[in-house]
Amino acid sequence: MRCPGCHTILTRIEQENIKMQTCSNCYGTVIQRPALLHLLHTDPYAATRESGGTPSSLADLAAIVGESDTKQIMPCPQCSHSMQKDRVHPMIPVQLDICGPCMLYYLDVGELPLVRQLYWELQHSTDERVVAIRDKYAGAMMGMERQREEAGTPSFGGVGVPMGTLGGLSMEFLRTVSLAELLGMIN
Repeated sequence: MRCPGCHTILTRIEQENIKMQTCSNCYGTVIQRPALLHLLHTDPYAATRESGGTPSSLADLAAIVGESDTKQIMPCPQCSHSMQKDRVHPMIPVQLDICGPCMLYYLDVGELPLVRQLYWELQHSTDERVVAIRDKYAGAMMGMERQREEAGTPSFGGVGVPMGTLGGLSMEFLRTVSLAELLGMIN
C-alpha cells in the first residue's frame, strides 16, 4: 500500500497492540476505523508516563497539524476511491481523510496524537464549558437514537460516525467550535 499523501510505500507498525501503517517520508498514518476507535478509548498519555517522557502539548500538536494538513482530496490507498474530509467524532474539530467503503482513515503527521489527546481530554475534562458541550452532544445523540428506534433503523452509537451521517439534527452547534476554542477550554 502507498501513502495517499506522498505515494511512498507504507510501513506496517504496531502501537499499543493496534496495527496500522505509517509513511517514512511524510509521517502520515493509515488506520482502520475500529483500530482508531480503540485508540481513542485508551489513555494517550500512558506510554509517555511509563517511559518518563513528556507528552506533546495540544497547542504544539495543533500547530503541527495546521502546517501539515493536506487540503486536496486523496485516493484511498486500498481501493483508490476518493477519500472524504470529515471528523472522527463530532466534538473533535479536526478534519481527517476517510474512505467510507474501506472504513480506512488517513491522518497527516500529528493528527493521530492530537485526536487521541483531544478525545481523552474531552471525556475527562471538568471545565464547565466542555461539560456543557459534552452534555449537548449526549442529549442530541439520545434524541437521534430515539428517532432511529422509532423509525426501526439500526443504532449507530456515536464515536466514529462521520458528521455527515448526523445531518443537521441539533449537532450544528458542534461545527461552530473551532480547534483554537476547544484548546482554550481544555488548557
